[in-house]
Amino acid sequence: MSNRTLTILVIISLAFNLAFLGSFVYHRYISRPEFPPNFPPKPPKEFLDFIQQNKEAVRGCRERFHTAKDDFMSSLHDPNITDEELQIKLDRSIDLLKDLELNIGKTMIEARKNLTPEQRKEMFEHMKNHPRNRKDRPFTD
Repeated sequence: MSNRTLTILVIISLAFNLAFLGSFVYHRYISRPEFPPNFPPKPPKEFLDFIQQNKEAVRGCRERFHTAKDDFMSSLHDPNITDEELQIKLDRSIDLLKDLELNIGKTMIEARKNLTPEQRKEMFEHMKNHPRNRKDRPFTD
């Protein structure tokens, strides 16, 4: 290769290396997001204790719902099942989901009684903004 070609390749390589190094430094040291000291906020101990005590009741509802949902989903591909039977399984799944949501809601109402107004605001605002509860998730329109 000629000296001119080698010089051009070295300059191109040097430019790519400097671009990589610059972007690394920028993202690592310059544009780091600043989070508050207690991010993400931790739930109050009283709240966690209450939720832990009521976890078994919620777990039972959740397991019954998932069993019914799995039964419905596995029945969808069965060619021998009628639409009426599918509707019955769907209704059962929806009823169990409703029971689960009611159980969780009642647990949250009871847990709320053990928190100060400041703790309530912080805790339930955090729960509302949790990624699984956000409205901009896919398929939530």
